[in-house]
Amino acid sequence: MSKDSISFRLERSIRPALTRAARVAGMKVSNFVEEAVLEKLAEVENRRTSQEIENLSKEIVLLREELALSTEATLVIVGQQKPYSAESAKQWVSKHLKRREGRA
Repeated sequence: MSKDSISFRLERSIRPALTRAARVAGMKVSNFVEEAVLEKLAEVENRRTSQEIENLSKEIVLLREELALSTEATLVIVGQQKPYSAESAKQWVSKHLKRREGRA
């Protein structure tokens, strides 16, 4: 894989600590810094992915609630053509569409 060169400046006082950390890791300073940058990029991507998963989970809960409500309404409307009460519709939705243990 080809690589591009990136240069940046650090405070002079940081260099000894950076050199020691690279030595402890058994790496050259440049490789140590490269690995640190790659780890930080992965961390940012993981955080973004986690946030996206959390948002999707919230959307799924909302969709389940909306599906439950629309199914209740449908059962009541259909029930007007034959005996089917609002309470029966709610019980059906609770049993068939809502997750157990109180989570929708």
